[in-house]
Amino acid sequence: MAVPFRDAVLLDRGSTEELRLAQDGLRAPLDEHVPGNGACAKKVRGPRPILICRGRLLEGMLKLSTIAVVVRDEKKAAKWWKEKIGLRIVDAWPHWHTVASRGSTVEMHICPDSPPEKGNTGISFTTTDAAKEEKALRAKGVKITMPTTKEEWGTYFMFADPDGNEFYAFER
Repeated sequence: MAVPFRDAVLLDRGSTEELRLAQDGLRAPLDEHVPGNGACAKKVRGPRPILICRGRLLEGMLKLSTIAVVVRDEKKAAKWWKEKIGLRIVDAWPHWHTVASRGSTVEMHICPDSPPEKGNTGISFTTTDAAKEEKALRAKGVKITMPTTKEEWGTYFMFADPDGNEFYAFER
């Protein structure tokens, strides 16, 4: 299992101690450097070694590339994401329109295959100031489905695209 933390990736073999090390920012010293993998090192904890890599991922690791959101019209949806949310259009082929945040390697495929299923997509964005971002999106005419809410675990709001797909925006 890959668990991201801060600027590193921990490959966990299942122990809660290894997860605790990751969540604590790995305060324990590393046992050895792993050559050929950038700034990677191996930490041996009992019978289960863990591998910590800062920077690029190891060769052969799967990386999330594309998520899909069903829309009625991919051209209109691409325009909306660009103009209202500020995403860049990556591809614009028949049946393959994708958008992404600047600097992101994950693209959203806005897919017109079937009727949209309105509601929470489970997809989230991050922002440094949720209230300010909510206000800016409202000014652009974006439908806010839940205003900025502060919980003990974080601050967020929700918005919807013209097809009724809802998205979170979490403050970090």
